[in-house]
Amino acid sequence: MRRLPEVLTTTEALALFAGLTNGATGLRNRVAVALMYRSGLRVGEVCALAPKDIELHEGVLRIWRGKGRKDRTVYLDEETCELVRRWLPLRPKTSRYLLPVLRAGRRGLGESRPGGPLSPRYLEALVARLAREAEIPKRVTPHTLRHTYATEAVKAGVPLHEVQADLGHQDLKTTQVYLHVWDSERQERARKRPPIGLV
Repeated sequence: MRRLPEVLTTTEALALFAGLTNGATGLRNRVAVALMYRSGLRVGEVCALAPKDIELHEGVLRIWRGKGRKDRTVYLDEETCELVRRWLPLRPKTSRYLLPVLRAGRRGLGESRPGGPLSPRYLEALVARLAREAEIPKRVTPHTLRHTYATEAVKAGVPLHEVQADLGHQDLKTTQVYLHVWDSERQERARKRPPIGLV
């Protein structure tokens, strides 16, 4: 049987966000994590975003040449739009990236060139650190945030073909795994129902 993706509970996701600091770097990182968790973006897609890819007044985000070199449109929730609005005045105007490196840092994490793109390794390390600090007993990666987005969308009743479009999946079968994640959670809840004296 195929292994189900690991997802975060809402409490765990909020604990992850609670570890993000204030200031320009913290807000930039909050936007990056929000785009993965609330919109299902892949880590590489977040790193490649440019300001022109977002139309905040409409809540529209365009992904150009995502996985499989496919373009797609993603719709943002108002809370994520508000985070981006707060970030834009702090963003270096000389960079062509929405979430650029702000200062030189450790070369291994991709923080070496101010104004350049964040590296996926930087965001992977950030998410792992936030999960450790929040004492989340799961292996949390940027893809965990994407899985969580998809699972929450399915739970909320979003049609599966819309979740497929949000994630940029070519085949609906790839998206159907999130139905099974929900089924396993429903099964677990059913097992925990208290007895009422039927036997």
